[in-house]
Amino acid sequence: MHYRLQLFFVLLYLVFVTGLSPKLDADGLSFNVTPMITDLSIEPGASQTGLTSVRDNNAVGSPPIRFKVSLRDWTLDQSGQPTFADPGTMPDSCAPWMTVTPSELSVSPGQDQLVRYTVTAPPGSQGSYHCIILLTSAPEPAIVHNTSVNVCGCIGNTVYVQVGPPVYRAKITSLAVTTKNVALTVENTGSSYVRLGGVVKIADSTGNVIQQIKIPGYVVLPGSNNLRIVTMDTLSDLPSGAYTATAILDYGGDALLGARIHVNIQ
Repeated sequence: MHYRLQLFFVLLYLVFVTGLSPKLDADGLSFNVTPMITDLSIEPGASQTGLTSVRDNNAVGSPPIRFKVSLRDWTLDQSGQPTFADPGTMPDSCAPWMTVTPSELSVSPGQDQLVRYTVTAPPGSQGSYHCIILLTSAPEPAIVHNTSVNVCGCIGNTVYVQVGPPVYRAKITSLAVTTKNVALTVENTGSSYVRLGGVVKIADSTGNVIQQIKIPGYVVLPGSNNLRIVTMDTLSDLPSGAYTATAILDYGGDALLGARIHVNIQ
């Protein structure tokens, strides 16, 4: 029996966490896009042009990978999971301002091809906008558990466009500790997206720091989806006792943010 199955390996979540440029690997597919994050600063009414490179990592002699190039809107929920939508349908989308060429391309093994994009900020625009340049491979036949499927990969370059001067503001709205994890809620109160950094220090009743947990580099968007709940596993389970947790957060603003709580774990 033949099934048509599209497997979308969108690595946007990993990009938000690490900023790395991972590659996609599946049966008959191995490629990567560089860069995977682009930050642009532009004045209202001005234009800026850039390039995205896609590389075919398959062995020499393999057939070329065919791609379609498109723009997509996206947003993040409070846990950081992305949601995608048609270009220009979400608030703070820069997709209507962008053109990409070519719309289709073919990349041979071991080779790179370039996608050119141009962003033109409308007069009077101000603030932080975003979209993603998405490259989707044509379906390729593969066998998975003795079933014939069509596999395609999808990966992209996340584009942030700052129009005018950025406004970075954020606050910590909650901090909680359990035996197994630490949860930190951050609210973006500015008009530009922020990327988090910092640590949470857990001290015992004598003030001795027993764990120091790194805060991942998550993105927090401005606007309607401006809350982010960051959950981090403790380095080891905390035994019963009294603790003090101190969060020190760098979000790119003029000063670090801090929060502290005292907790008794039973």
